[in-house]
Amino acid sequence: MQVIKNQINRLRAFAAAKPKLALPVFAATGLIILLLVSFIVAQVIKDEQSEITSSAANVAQIQITKNGFVPASIVVDKGTKIIWTNEDEATHQLQANPHPTGESLPGLKSEILNNQQTYEYTANSPGTYGYHDHVSPTTNGTIEVRE
Repeated sequence: MQVIKNQINRLRAFAAAKPKLALPVFAATGLIILLLVSFIVAQVIKDEQSEITSSAANVAQIQITKNGFVPASIVVDKGTKIIWTNEDEATHQLQANPHPTGESLPGLKSEILNNQQTYEYTANSPGTYGYHDHVSPTTNGTIEVRE
């Protein structure tokens, strides 16, 4: 704190000794401080957005509605967790194609999901896969998993 007080006293002495130079020096100093603070704030915001994007990039959300899957098709990176949420009053059950065996993507088969229940699946096999609602096999969706 004493260092700041000393600097302020030095600035006062400078302004008293050279009043014509004081205004441009103070303006330039203020501008430099403003630019530094702006840069620091921009970096903090960029870092926070990067963390949000990274976190969000590892999870994909799909809603199960009475009209189908929303979104019906998604593209995700390998290792992404996909979470389906049953937003419908009716029950649903996810399963990989083809119906009824679901063998195109082993492991993609949920229990029967009641309203607001979720099913999670981690996409680890690159490729494009179809899936359906085992309770209503004409309701389909697609997952593309990128390397």
